[in-house]
Amino acid sequence: MPKQGRWGITGPLVLVGLGVFFLLYNLGVFGRSLWPFVARFWPLVLIAAGVEIILRRRFPWASFLVGLVAVVGMGFFSFGEIFLGLPQEVREEGPSPVVVTERLAGTREARIEIEAGTAALHLDGTAASSFLVTGTIVPVPGETVVRSFNPGNGRAVLRLKTKRKSGFRPFGLREGDGRWELHLTRQVPLALVVRTGVGTAVLDLKEIRATEIEVRTAVGRTRLILPRTGTPQILLAGGVGETEVQVPPGMAVRVKARQGLGEVDLEGDWVHKDGEYFSRDYPTARHRATVKIEGGIGRIVVRQE
Repeated sequence: MPKQGRWGITGPLVLVGLGVFFLLYNLGVFGRSLWPFVARFWPLVLIAAGVEIILRRRFPWASFLVGLVAVVGMGFFSFGEIFLGLPQEVREEGPSPVVVTERLAGTREARIEIEAGTAALHLDGTAASSFLVTGTIVPVPGETVVRSFNPGNGRAVLRLKTKRKSGFRPFGLREGDGRWELHLTRQVPLALVVRTGVGTAVLDLKEIRATEIEVRTAVGRTRLILPRTGTPQILLAGGVGETEVQVPPGMAVRVKARQGLGEVDLEGDWVHKDGEYFSRDYPTARHRATVKIEGGIGRIVVRQE
């Protein structure tokens, strides 16, 4: 008979039980109460393993019994509040929104750097005429917003990002836990750098006056709408997920793609020349953008409207 592993059947049973609990947490059954439960009762795993090692030498059925008791015990502490009418833990309120407002105040051009963590990000060009940027940021629990603003000598630099209070990112975050809603100016030229984290991003830049745009995606879905006017230089580095680039009417585009493990698709009327792709009206267009694509693992689509 082959020897049993060190944990016998206790280890697999405990892993199955934990997997079920984490799945139910992600489905919203627990709210935020799962993590206090894990922090409080994880020593039960060590206790079950120790008891199983002691008993299995004399009682072959001890492994199954100990594992079953451990899983049932975790289930009792987890679901007791639901089935036994025990006081339920209330879902914690998320962090308070951080209001972002920076005035133009003589700014002739600006550089804006945005580094979103785990969040749904939305950018557009609808800031009031006297503001460089307005909006709100709701960080996920355990994150703080870090911002710096240097008005410079007519050339402002604004940096916005979130920072973890600890080195660990919580599991099970759901859509809407983190939200960035920012409105950028249309009054002055902008160099824009956006680094997305985990989540969705909509970058509606059709109204802004962009000179440079750099977008680096991580995990999730990103939708980038290019400016209507100007001659912006655009760098798009794909991550894991899908990135859609929309080219508005009146903007011609030159695309240089370096494909990674994913795929790059171009939809519309394109001319292929020397390894690059051009809008058919690119040579004579007044407004035209150069888009350099560094493909990641996901899919990047460039679509002409």
